[in-house]
Amino acid sequence: MLKLILVGLLAISPVFGKSIILEESNMVVMDQDFNASSTSKVIKDIMELAKDLKSPKDIYLVLSSPGGEIGVGLMMIDTLNSIPNIKVHTVTLFAASMGFITVQGLGDRLITPSGTLMTHKAKGGFQGEFPGQLDSRYNYYLRRLARLDKNVIKRSGGIHTLKSYQDLMENEYWCEGQDCVNQGFADSVINLSCGKSLIKDVIEDIVINFFGMAAKVTVKRSRCPLILGVEQIKAEINGKPYNFKNPLINEHINKGLNHRFHKGLK
Repeated sequence: MLKLILVGLLAISPVFGKSIILEESNMVVMDQDFNASSTSKVIKDIMELAKDLKSPKDIYLVLSSPGGEIGVGLMMIDTLNSIPNIKVHTVTLFAASMGFITVQGLGDRLITPSGTLMTHKAKGGFQGEFPGQLDSRYNYYLRRLARLDKNVIKRSGGIHTLKSYQDLMENEYWCEGQDCVNQGFADSVINLSCGKSLIKDVIEDIVINFFGMAAKVTVKRSRCPLILGVEQIKAEINGKPYNFKNPLINEHINKGLNHRFHKGLK
């Protein structure tokens, strides 16, 4: 009897779930908004990992993103699904909006115990002549969204119908870890860690725009996506060095950094 209980706990408890060790050789991180620049970088990084492969390989796309543009996100999904010899699986730390759609569009849908998924109704706008162009463009987007909804429902494994999924999205739907698995939006809860190749810092420059000014900020952060936070090293505003003494400007720079390295609820 005790043996049966232990087997059951192993089957349902995230603590005893599958463990994955991230390394530079098997991981790419998406920690920005979905836009042309960020999705292109993900594609290039994954293509680099897939270069010269002689046998199939699993790649983990670690998501910590508030979402973004649907069009470029779908192009990224199509491209990643077409690269030979690799299977791209998603690992969710935080995946909202287009991040949620990305999870549903790639391989295994892995999530950490406190990882968060969020889905909602699409937002946007367009211009054109009426009557005529507006009708055509509106119907185009409706067909695209219907296709995305159909895929989410299919991947839920029979848990959701179109109505039940749309009801969930009405006022946004948020779930965490095992709840996401129970709703059919993730496949399994995993234990995640970083290997030796990721225990190091990286330096990079980012640009944050505010009040008509462009702040170029050099930051240091861990290569491991599980180690949160960034350290500012230096900054320039409109090409001039900035000494961090202005509290208002410093607040905006930090807000931009927090958005760029999105790690939780805002």
